[in-house]
Order: sequence, then structure tokens, then C-alpha cells
Amino acid sequence: MTQTFPVLPFFRRVAEEILTPVMASHGFTAVEQDDWSVKYRRDRTKVSFAYDAMDVPRPGLLIGVGLEDPDGATLSIGLWRALPDSAGLDYSSWKFETEPELRDVLSRISEDVIPHAASVWDSEEAIIGFLAEQQIDIDNHHLETRQRVQKLAARRAFDEGRYAEARDNYVLLGGEEELSAADRRRLYLARKHLRSRNEDD
Repeated sequence: MTQTFPVLPFFRRVAEEILTPVMASHGFTAVEQDDWSVKYRRDRTKVSFAYDAMDVPRPGLLIGVGLEDPDGATLSIGLWRALPDSAGLDYSSWKFETEPELRDVLSRISEDVIPHAASVWDSEEAIIGFLAEQQIDIDNHHLETRQRVQKLAARRAFDEGRYAEARDNYVLLGGEEELSAADRRRLYLARKHLRSRNEDD
């Protein structure tokens, strides 16, 4: 079953009206507009302004900057990742519910954000660097998630008496120095049970 989200009917019209002249002044042309976003392109660089439809009726504005690869896919970062803290931007204030609120948010974006954003999207090297940082964060998150799952699997195997499986999972986590005191104790007991079984065989 396809899930549908409420559409703010004024978003595209207002966003195009306010953003298209500003983006054109930076050499971008409008592409791929839809109900939730307006997108602009200059050479390989793409910038998108969208809202999270799941947060309707009061969504926040999302701004993405990315590069199109040779296959036509675009790798993007959230602009918040690239803008310096010194810009003093309050992303929580980018929320809107009505057309006047959206106009206010986009006007502030045009005046306060786009001047900083230009330093990012004018440099492919900068975008590539931020994309690499983002990928490292994603990889670290996946690693942490995998380690949590593996630790839970080791504990469950130990609790259920599957000591060889528990030992193997703990070893894959990187050795005893990476384990908590409680998990080191489980690993010790698992090995002890396995030695005892081997002696009994």
C-alpha cells in the first residue's frame, strides 16, 4: 500500500516565486519541481529546497546541496552540515504552516543563508569533502549498529547456553579490551564452559 502525505498547495508556487530569481543570480536554473520541493542546477551542482511532508502541518524547510554523478544520480548533503557555526543560523526557525510564514522563512533564507551557501556550492571540492564526511558518519553509524546487534546476539547466545556462538560473537567485536566488564565476564565463562566440555569429551 502506498502511503500519501498531505501536500501544502502553496509551497511550490511561493518557493519558485521567491527562490528562482535569487538562484538565477547565482547561475542556477530551475529543474525537477514537484509538490514538496523545488530544485536548481548549475553544471553538476544541484540545490534543493523542500519540506518534510511527514511533518505537515508545520514542517521545517530542508536545503540540500549535491553533485550529479556520471550516471545521473545526485549525491547530496544537508546544507546545515556545510555552513559554519559562525553563520549563527537557527534552523529551528525554518518552520512554517501558512503561506505568509513560508514567505517569511524563504525571505530570511534568501538574505541570511544563501550568501553563506554560495561559498559551498561554488566549490565542487568543498561539496566532495562534505560528502566524504557524511559517508564516514554513515559508515560509523552502521558499524555502531552492527556492533550493538552483535553484542546482543552474543549475550543471547550466552544466556541460552550456546557458548561457542557467544565466544565467536565477542571475539568479532574486537577483543576483550572493547568489552564491558559484564561482557568480559560472559566471555570468560563461555570459554570456561567450552574448555570443560572439551575435557569431558
